[in-house]
Amino acid sequence: MSSLPHPTRNESPRRWPAVALFIAALLSLFVLAAPRAASAAPGEVAHFALPDGSQPEGIAAGADGNLWFAENGADKIGRITPGGVVSEFALPTPAARPMQVTAGPDGNVWFTESRPGNIGRITADGTVTEFPVCDYCRPWGIAAGPEGAVWFTLPGAEGVGRITPSGQITRFPLAVGPNAPALIATGSDGNLWIADKGLVREEPTIGQIVRLTPAGESTLFKVPTPVENFRPTSIAPGPDGALWFGGSGPGLGRIDVAGRFTEFPLPHFGEIDTIVAGPDGNIWFSVSGPAPADGSVDRLTLDGHLTTYPVPYGSRGIAVGPEGNIWFTEWANHGIGRITPGSAGIEVASSRATIHGRRAPISLFCSGGAPGTRCQGAAIVRARFWAPGVGGDHSRLRQVELGRARYGIANGQGASVSVRLRPRRLKRVPRGKEIKIEVVAQAAAGVGARRAFPFTFRRRPGR
Repeated sequence: MSSLPHPTRNESPRRWPAVALFIAALLSLFVLAAPRAASAAPGEVAHFALPDGSQPEGIAAGADGNLWFAENGADKIGRITPGGVVSEFALPTPAARPMQVTAGPDGNVWFTESRPGNIGRITADGTVTEFPVCDYCRPWGIAAGPEGAVWFTLPGAEGVGRITPSGQITRFPLAVGPNAPALIATGSDGNLWIADKGLVREEPTIGQIVRLTPAGESTLFKVPTPVENFRPTSIAPGPDGALWFGGSGPGLGRIDVAGRFTEFPLPHFGEIDTIVAGPDGNIWFSVSGPAPADGSVDRLTLDGHLTTYPVPYGSRGIAVGPEGNIWFTEWANHGIGRITPGSAGIEVASSRATIHGRRAPISLFCSGGAPGTRCQGAAIVRARFWAPGVGGDHSRLRQVELGRARYGIANGQGASVSVRLRPRRLKRVPRGKEIKIEVVAQAAAGVGARRAFPFTFRRRPGR
């Protein structure tokens, strides 16, 4: 391990109003008007626009009662009030590329700067201090530690770092490399837990979770199920005392403080970017998909029921606000989103695609709501397949809606819905090769669910 000297501070003098205004201009402080906050209904999704090019990444609740977020594309740290009023603070270092943020034990907000290799600190009034760590080590994840310091990951250096509120930095290597540590969280056992997407030498397709003591001693736990190219990048403490993690694989994972794994295969289409324990006792996580329509914020109950909140263009960071709402960043859409928890959510419970003639039976389950609430909306069956583009040069992903049906299910109950498939739409689907049948359950409140299954339509006789 090694210790680094304290950096110089970049603080704003406040002796004269003119100087204060000049410094504020240098910090590029913008206050963006927002509509007056109204009482949001459970399940309601609100969106707050940021300037084009902001590309927000991580988000966290600050000690001042606001949400703070990193604007990766604009090299700024942003702040949004629970009512939706946004302020932005420019960083002193050009091309800083801030990634993740966390509330520090000193009441300030701390963040990582990936490009220059810095750790940053911002006070509630916008004063920024930067602490150099190392060149090319690309600081990424950051979290408040159990002993009053702030911990961060260094994927470019295959290690982690620790910084005290006064700015003293210590670096620690991780055991059994190669390592590429991503996000980091403090567990209920008083240790640091890290999602490591580095490839284990003996098994190059299995990710790993790292447990790190405050003294810097690390233990690696290989994810038990071999999944090709699974790279865990996100991790967070759950309401059950365990750590929950995700990444590029097909689901969520859970590891208790003793190192025992539980895996939850999920029907999502993209990568799980960040995870947070919700005030409702459930696991919430952000998903960015390969296509804009695949992005979402999802909720998983501890007994395995999934609810999807579609978010066009996907979400990145996620956090619980001081008022109990779920807040998330929209990287590609340059915005901040907010979900009010508490609504019942629909889940596609079918385990495979079943089509009988022109009928597709679908199993649905309603969960997560208060007693007496219901899930209602439309169940949709779609076909997704690759087809030749214009001129046959490039393939493109096509989607054909085959049919839909209405449903209404009480909270805590399941039901089967029969969807009638349209003959003309069926003729547009390839036969004799495997495609994806996507089942989507839409709800009036925007809460939904989707699941895709491999399926092959038989060739017509004589073809």
